[in-house]
Amino acid sequence: MKIQGQKACLVWPSEDPADRANPDAELVVQYPQSIKIDGRYGQLNLIADKNHIVEIAKTLRFLGSK
Repeated sequence: MKIQGQKACLVWPSEDPADRANPDAELVVQYPQSIKIDGRYGQLNLIADKNHIVEIAKTLRFLGSK
């Protein structure tokens, strides 16, 4: 998938009843350019409730530096 033109991936929690301890989903989005915060990061990793992550992803925007 793509978010604001950037490569993205949605990781859904397991449907296996034995693995249901963590119902959260993860959204991984490539930054338009690397971010330096105590090291270099090339992607945003967002973890949220599986019932809300898609709505959160729809509102995600990267702001450019000037």
